[in-house]
Amino acid sequence: MAKLCKISCATMHFFLAKYTSEAAVVEYIFKRYSYDAWGYKKIASELNLQGIKTKHNKEWTITAVKTILENRIYIGEIKWSNEYRKGKHKSIISQELWDKAQELRKEKSYTPEKIHPGSYPLSGLIKCPQCGSPMVQGNSSQKYKYYQCNRNKSSGKSACSSNLVSKEYAEEYVFNQILSVFNGMELSSILFQLTITNLDSVLVSLDDEIRALNKSLKLADKRITDLYNLTHSKDPNKKISEETFILLTNEIELEKVNTNQKLLDLEERVAVKNSLNLERNIDFTINNFTLFYDIISNNDKKALFHSIIKEVHVTLGTSPKGRKIKEIIYKFNEEDIKNSVAAS
Repeated sequence: MAKLCKISCATMHFFLAKYTSEAAVVEYIFKRYSYDAWGYKKIASELNLQGIKTKHNKEWTITAVKTILENRIYIGEIKWSNEYRKGKHKSIISQELWDKAQELRKEKSYTPEKIHPGSYPLSGLIKCPQCGSPMVQGNSSQKYKYYQCNRNKSSGKSACSSNLVSKEYAEEYVFNQILSVFNGMELSSILFQLTITNLDSVLVSLDDEIRALNKSLKLADKRITDLYNLTHSKDPNKKISEETFILLTNEIELEKVNTNQKLLDLEERVAVKNSLNLERNIDFTINNFTLFYDIISNNDKKALFHSIIKEVHVTLGTSPKGRKIKEIIYKFNEEDIKNSVAAS
C-alpha cells in the first residue's frame, strides 16, 4: 500500500492516456511541436478549434500543452521518490520523438529578453468584456501596447476573442479616476487620523518593549549582586569561588551589552516617530500624487492599483479604440474609511 501511495499524479495521467483517443492527442502534440515547429499556443488553439478537451474536460492552454511535452510518463517511465525510472507500461511515443521535442524545448528556452516588455499594472484587474476572465499583457509592439483577454492569449480564438484594450488609455483613465476619488474624499484628513491611530498603537508597543528591557537590566544587576554575595557566603554549600563568579558575571555583562544595544535602537525609533511631521508629509503626498506615482517602481505601481481596485469593466466594442472603461469597482468607499477611523 505504501508503494502505491508513492505513484505520482503524472503516473495516473498515463493510465488515463491508455485510451486510444487520449494517446492520439499526446502523439499529435509531440508531432506538431517536433516536426511542424508549432508553438504551445498554436497547438492549444488547434485542439480547441477541433473541440478536443483535456482529460479534465477543460480547454487546452499553453500550460497544459507544456505539461504534456515535459511528462516522461509517455516514454514508459514512472516517477518514484522524485526520480524517474523505467515502468512496466507501454510508451505512447518513441524515444526518438521525445528526444527531438526536448531538444527543441531546450533551444527555445534561451529566448532573448523582450526589448520593450513594459509594465502592465492593471493586469488581472481589467476583465474581458466577453468572457469575464482577467486581461493581461498582450502581444504588443513598441508603439502599440494592449491588455488582452487571458483566455485568448492562453487558449486561442476558439476560447475567446483578444478584445484588446489600449494600455495607455486604460492606465491614464484609471489613474485620473483615482485622483478624482481621492480629491473628493478629503483624503488628507482621513489618512492623518488613521496614521495617528496606528502610530499610537506602535508607540505603545515600543514603550512596552523598552520597559521590559529596562526590567531585564535591573534583574541582571541583581543577579550579579547575588553572585557576589555567594562568594562571601559563610555556608560552604552555597559559597562559590572567585573564578566561578568572574565566569558567570562575564556572561551576564555580555547579556547587558546586547540588551543596552536593543534599548538604544528602540529609543531611536521612538524619537524618529515622535519627530515626524505627519500632517505635512501626508498633505504633500496627496497634493503631489502624480509626482509620487511617477517616481515609484513598476512593482509599486501595480501594488498600488491592486490595493485600491477590485475590478475594471470595459465595453465590448468592435476595436481597441471602441473599447472604453465603463466601471471601476474599488475595494473601499469613503463611508468604510470613516467608519474605520471612528472604530479605532
